[in-house]
Amino acid sequence: MTSGIMKYVSWACVWLIAAAINADDQQVPDPAADDRSVSQRADGLDAGMAAAAGHDWPGIRGPHWNGHADETGLADSWPPEGPPVLWTRALGQGYSAFVAWSNRVATQYQSLSGQFVICLNANTGSTLWEYRYDWPYDPAGLYPGPRATPMYKDGFLYFAGPAGLIGCLDSETGTHIWSVELPQVLQCEITGFGYACSPTVIDGLVLLPVGGSDASMVALDAKTGQVRWHSGSQPGSYAPAFPITFRGRRLVLGYLENALVCHDRGTGELLWTHRLSRGYDEHSSWPIYQEPFLWISSPFQSGGELLELTDRPGQHVGLVSMHPLMSNDIFSSVLVDGAIYGFDVHESQARVDRSTSRDVALS
Repeated sequence: MTSGIMKYVSWACVWLIAAAINADDQQVPDPAADDRSVSQRADGLDAGMAAAAGHDWPGIRGPHWNGHADETGLADSWPPEGPPVLWTRALGQGYSAFVAWSNRVATQYQSLSGQFVICLNANTGSTLWEYRYDWPYDPAGLYPGPRATPMYKDGFLYFAGPAGLIGCLDSETGTHIWSVELPQVLQCEITGFGYACSPTVIDGLVLLPVGGSDASMVALDAKTGQVRWHSGSQPGSYAPAFPITFRGRRLVLGYLENALVCHDRGTGELLWTHRLSRGYDEHSSWPIYQEPFLWISSPFQSGGELLELTDRPGQHVGLVSMHPLMSNDIFSSVLVDGAIYGFDVHESQARVDRSTSRDVALS
């Protein structure tokens, strides 16, 4: 079951990335060539990661937090048997995607002996280094192994384990720099299916939605792992922290179990809360942002919502429209040329067999 999930998700990611790369006329502008600061792109997404990353893929949603790549020259068509295979490599259990920088790729996986962060040569698949960070997670269960994807930033690789361990490694050697056990430091409980939020590293911070008393959103110092701020008391979920700018202010959004929350990125101040549901709920897909509009997609056949951010007192978020389609569940959508492309999951829960899902485009 696990291998089927990983194979499906991997090809889905490849297809989405290829679609974004092929849309040459819709490439996100290089922020280095923009007259504005990197935090003030036209779409409101923070380009701090992109400015230093070039054509790398440093995080799970790429250099612009939106699933778009800057690469060009992708083949317009593939042979019937698919693109040529450069190399294959068996690893183990888990749900982590790959990140790429320079001539390296990295991911997380687990075997019977533990959980690992592994760094490979992108051209050959050979191991450059490997770091063991924990014992196997739920090895005999339905969803064994790590859930989150590492993130590369300025010579370091940041990772999150399903039990709530957050760590930082030297990206060249795999040497351990620091690690933090979230349940111990914050006195909190990890979400039921394990911690799945990939680290968001920006402005010298590691931003993490956690959940619990005074810990809805947490910021760690990227160099030391020390807690810089923690704020909010909403229960957590599975979507990573999402950095944006609105009217020039640097913010971070948390797509939590029952609410969408917005914090000041520098101080952690909770600016607003948009209630979504009550009782048990899950939110795993990334929001889509093009200032001032924000798209969120829900599981359990709940569809999606288009919101508008405002600076009006007492009404920070306005509902533009609701859509019964585009229940992404765990599969995030992309915005291309004014249309949102993604999966609409017909079942009340995602599963390996995708026969009752469909590709949808909304514009």
